[in-house]
Amino acid sequence: MKRGFSTDPTWTWSTVGLKPGKYLVHAWANQAGHQTARLEAMAESVITLMGCSSAHVTPSLGSSSVGTPVTFSATSTGCTNPVYEFWLQDTTGRWHLMRGFGTNTWTWTNVGWGRGTYHLHVWAAPQNAYYGAFEVYGAATYTLR
Repeated sequence: MKRGFSTDPTWTWSTVGLKPGKYLVHAWANQAGHQTARLEAMAESVITLMGCSSAHVTPSLGSSSVGTPVTFSATSTGCTNPVYEFWLQDTTGRWHLMRGFGTNTWTWTNVGWGRGTYHLHVWAAPQNAYYGAFEVYGAATYTLR
């Protein structure tokens, strides 16, 4: 229950941190002064919270020498005020969180990383959304020589 019985016919629902998907909202109504243990009337509405529908990262393919910084830029569609999280898979297959949700660019200085092929994922989500799992991601492959 988000709010008990009240004479105020309005209610504001904060969706901050909720996952995209369908939510069923019920409003119960009782005559003023009547018992509230059971409802007298009810209405319902289905609310769909939208997330991002796609994400992309550039460059999506490339190579450079170890020690040459590379800036990746992310874009997305279908979400309001998107934020991005950058993940890098090293040459052994292990994933590293390179930068938590924030702006759409990240620069990989790559000093200390060995030669080989790396995979980058950028996760996109609306600002203040549920960040526990990605909605959509863009992918890139980058080789250090």
